[in-house]
Amino acid sequence: MSANEALALLSRAMHIVSVVTLAGGMIFSWLVLKPVGQVRHVEKFGPAAVMAIVGLLASGLYNVLTKVAVQPGYHAVFGIKFILALHVIAMAFLSTRPGVDDTRRSRLVSSGAISSFAVIVVSAWLRTFSR
Repeated sequence: MSANEALALLSRAMHIVSVVTLAGGMIFSWLVLKPVGQVRHVEKFGPAAVMAIVGLLASGLYNVLTKVAVQPGYHAVFGIKFILALHVIAMAFLSTRPGVDDTRRSRLVSSGAISSFAVIVVSAWLRTFSR
C-alpha cells in the first residue's frame, strides 16, 4: 500500500466515523431523547459534535481535492449535499449550546436529524451513480 492509498483510506475512515458520530447523535436525540422529554441532555453531545465536525471538514476537503474523474452533474448534487451538511453542522452547534429552551432545542434536533438522513441519501446516490 502506497502512502497516497494509506492517506485515502485514513481520510475515508475518518469521514465515515465522523458522519456516524454527528448524524448518529442527531438521530438518536430526535428518535430517543425527544420523545421522552430529555432533549436537554443534547448539550452533553457538544464536544463530540465539534470533534466530528472537524473530522468531517478535514476529511471532506481532502476527498474533494483528490477526486479525479467525476460524471456530469456530480458537482451539482455534491453542492446539495454540502448545503445539507452545513445545515446539520449548524443544527448541531445550535442544539448543543447551553441555555437553549427545550422547545427550541427539540426543533433544532429534529431539523438536524432530518437533514442528516438527507445527507446520507444524497451521499449514497453520489457513491452509487457517479462512477
